[in-house]
Amino acid sequence: MDFLTAKPLSDTIYDTLFKAEKELIIISPYIQISGYLRENVFKQHLNNPKLHIIIAFDKYKDNNNTFGFRGSGLEYFLNFPNLTLVYIPQLNAKYYANERQLVTTSMSLLSYPLINSIDFGVFAEKSFNIVGKNNFYETSKNTVMSVIDSGYTVFAKRPLYSKKLLGLSKAYAGSAVYLNLLDDVIANRSIKPIRYSSLISEIGR
Repeated sequence: MDFLTAKPLSDTIYDTLFKAEKELIIISPYIQISGYLRENVFKQHLNNPKLHIIIAFDKYKDNNNTFGFRGSGLEYFLNFPNLTLVYIPQLNAKYYANERQLVTTSMSLLSYPLINSIDFGVFAEKSFNIVGKNNFYETSKNTVMSVIDSGYTVFAKRPLYSKKLLGLSKAYAGSAVYLNLLDDVIANRSIKPIRYSSLISEIGR
């Protein structure tokens, strides 16, 4: 576990986002990402159905007191083939993780790279040694997943596959949207709580 700031923090967040292969978790009250990250990180993930992106956010308001969705990072992420969006009221934390490492930080993705702001973060890696488990990684990951499960799952999109070579292989054949309550969130209408864990049991990761 390391305490980071300045360039080491920026570099670690970049690595966490860039090196995600199976799972990428982004938690932030508002999802707005810098042009740098769009071009240098997320562009490579855009057509990767194997990467499940989970984004937890709060109902961010813009200067006109309306839901800041159009033109935001959330709208951009709807183009990704394997995506879950979870609305968590009163969310104020920022957390970025892949299947191997995580960063808990004060830094937003809009601030990247750090120029005129001072931010801190804590970095931890998953231990693959059964004896030497990283308790901070495991505890924080479990806590974050519990927080996600307590929120309102409002969007779920999953890849579809067609079988090839007598069923011995499969090819990506587009994605299907299984859940979309974003219009209700934007319009401030009441929504039925749908737990992330319940959704996963129905449609899978």
